[in-house]
Amino acid sequence: MTAALAASATDIPANDPRTIAREHIETELAHVGTTVSATLLPSRHDLSDCANPVAFLQSKKFNANGRLFVGLQCQGAQERTVFLPAQINVQGAYLVATTSIKQGTLVTPAMLEVRKGELTSMIESTFSEPSDAIGKMAARNIERGGIIKRAYLQQALLVRRGQPVFYEIIGSGFRISGRGEALQEGHAGDLVNVRTEGSKLLAGRLSPEGVVKVSF
Repeated sequence: MTAALAASATDIPANDPRTIAREHIETELAHVGTTVSATLLPSRHDLSDCANPVAFLQSKKFNANGRLFVGLQCQGAQERTVFLPAQINVQGAYLVATTSIKQGTLVTPAMLEVRKGELTSMIESTFSEPSDAIGKMAARNIERGGIIKRAYLQQALLVRRGQPVFYEIIGSGFRISGRGEALQEGHAGDLVNVRTEGSKLLAGRLSPEGVVKVSF
């Protein structure tokens, strides 16, 4: 009798599987917005005998409709792994234009306003922090009140071919700076070739300040 009761007890889930699955999603995706909520959708799986469930996500990506699948490993008499459909809702911050921004214009703090709302369908395409957009250049015209999407901005062109540019050579225990001519245009982070005033050729990464950093 005692053995039978013990065996029966192991078949009873210690926690509700769907609750564990939902809470796991919300914990794993908490970083994508201010508030993340998950709802488990109807499924054909019978979880009444899913003991000691362990939830996992094979991927933290969800589609534009906020759908993904959460895995659930069931222990006990019926050990198995099932995948449950879930609906995600993400609330958070995004940027909108406070004024019309023409193509080619550098974005300044005054051009941006932070708003909060649902981000589920545009989590990958928007900015949440003004600092991520400030200093970038509009790749297209943006209307006043329009959402600032990543595709609408690009790194600003810092130097043009033939333009005078400062360079800095950095090595172990020394630092040399000088002035030369940029041999191609470049954005922050680009590899730019420079002809020095002594006609030597150098190559380095363009810093956000417009200085070519050459490392040895």
